[in-house]
Amino acid sequence: MARVGEATGNERVAIFDIDGGLADLSEFAHLLTDESEGSRRQAWQRFLDNVGQAAVVEPGRDLVEAVAGLGFVVVYSTTRPASSAERARVEAPDVRPGTHGGTAYEVAARCAAGEIDPATMRAELIGWKYDKPMAPSADPDVDDVRPHTEGGFNHQVGRALSHGFLTEED
Repeated sequence: MARVGEATGNERVAIFDIDGGLADLSEFAHLLTDESEGSRRQAWQRFLDNVGQAAVVEPGRDLVEAVAGLGFVVVYSTTRPASSAERARVEAPDVRPGTHGGTAYEVAARCAAGEIDPATMRAELIGWKYDKPMAPSADPDVDDVRPHTEGGFNHQVGRALSHGFLTEED
């Protein structure tokens, strides 16, 4: 097996989700719904702080062992707000002047990671200059389903919403 930095590209990789797949965090789920103490980012942090105390999901552990026994490189994953913001930063162009991100999606990710407060995020998303959607075809016989524009509102804010960086209230 190759070490990090020496990958040949021929390795077979299996990714396993820790929270829910390998660790039973149901005992701590109430931490996500208790809105009396802080923000949702703080609630997620309290929830994820308990991963080490969670019960092992035995079938998940058995599957990891079986896959590793077949020669796969096993990678463990869990969604954490900070890593989401870092991923958004990698995908984003340079930070726009007067904002906290290169894209509206990155601004939402930075808020989810606790780097900026929700009021700042909302103000930046409201004032963002989104790309205009593609113009419809002038031909009435053409089905006008157009892809979302990369920098458009539906793509940027919709993606942030679907990735959990925003809520319907945001």
